[in-house]
Amino acid sequence: MADRYCRDLIKVSTSQICVQQGFDNISANALDTFVDVAIRYIHEVGSTAHRYTELASRTEGNIYDVLAALQDMNLNTDAMLSYGTETDIPFAHTVPRFPLRKPKRQSNDIISRPQEPPAATEGDETQTKKPKLNCIPPYLPAFPDEHTYKRTAVMMERPKDSKLIHRKKVEEKRAVENHLTKLASIASGTATSSSSGTSSSHWGSELN
Repeated sequence: MADRYCRDLIKVSTSQICVQQGFDNISANALDTFVDVAIRYIHEVGSTAHRYTELASRTEGNIYDVLAALQDMNLNTDAMLSYGTETDIPFAHTVPRFPLRKPKRQSNDIISRPQEPPAATEGDETQTKKPKLNCIPPYLPAFPDEHTYKRTAVMMERPKDSKLIHRKKVEEKRAVENHLTKLASIASGTATSSSSGTSSSHWGSELN
């Protein structure tokens, strides 16, 4: 979209230059050729000026970078300035600033309406006063409750006595050991029964 917009502007400027030079009409192919040459010329000037800007350790170019680029391309800047002052041709159309900005939405739009949070009831501790920040647009969702990012109440009370904590850890450890002992005894009993069944079947087959 931007390339087509710029190409159309250059086409109008090229047509005005042709008219100023005395052309009565021009074919579409010839005009497109002139436009392509002008685009390559402007691109070459911009690229060369950008290189001079980077060479000077700057991020934004200025008129001196453009003049250095024109001199690097063996162009007579004085002749160009005199031609521009002598043949001051205004542009044929009013050019809006690019890129175009979208119009602002009306205040009665649903998106722009502020979302009011539900009213807090008595005894509701979860809903607290929400901060109103000027940097947050009104069409964004309401700010979350303070308890979600500042402080979360702990419902389960943990023991603070060190002896009680140590006793609970010992009890948990003993419970795990008991479960492991039962599991080992069950596994060893299963292995013993399976080995005895295998040996009896073996001796029975030899007797037969």
